Amino acid sequence: MKRFLIFTLILSFSSCQSMRMLSGKPSAADVDLAVRQLMSSSVFQTITTIERLQSENPEMLLPEELRPVLQTLRLAGYGNQIDNISQQLATYSGVAMSELREVMRESIAETSFRDGAAILMGGQNTAVQVLRNNSVPVVQRRYSSLLEEQLQDTDIPTYFPIAAHAYNLFAREKIPTQVGDFMAVKAVDVLFNMAGHREQELRNSPRELGEDAAIRALQYYQKQQQKQQR
Repeated sequence: MKRFLIFTLILSFSSCQSMRMLSGKPSAADVDLAVRQLMSSSVFQTITTIERLQSENPEMLLPEELRPVLQTLRLAGYGNQIDNISQQLATYSGVAMSELREVMRESIAETSFRDGAAILMGGQNTAVQVLRNNSVPVVQRRYSSLLEEQLQDTDIPTYFPIAAHAYNLFAREKIPTQVGDFMAVKAVDVLFNMAGHREQELRNSPRELGEDAAIRALQYYQKQQQKQQR
């Protein structure tokens, strides 16, 4: 009787596996791989792109509010520091972005989601949006910390709080008085926005994901999505 039960279980498992293989439906592991591959490819390729773009436009990660914030230094008698601070922030914001790779790797590994198939069938930047919803506070804090470490040997930690406090006296929307926190919001926003666009490109060219299992899983659910739309 025991042997019969074991044989029945093996036969049942084999039948399920065979049905899945015949239908072409990806396994749960392949779906998970595809989602995380979308996340990681989008994010890491975006960081590389930002590094390249910053060589052409060093100020791309600087918040729009930075210039008016720094202008308040003139009132405090530190006007000659404005250009120097802007240049240093432009340089070190890029360095901090480059060092986010390990943070993002951990965030992607720890991001949980209930329905990977729905993500693969979702909108053009669904995977990055799920990652963003799960990790923005952590990534912002880490970016802020990385930037503060880079700036500790400059005069920025001294001058920026002076400028921020002066700006906040009259500003409708207050800003953080720590330079790392101030810079992190814009930098992380740029990262995820650009990563979302990169995900759209990957969905249009699934083979760029590299992993065969991930490619098959994405293509399978793209076809399922197309069937539902007919």
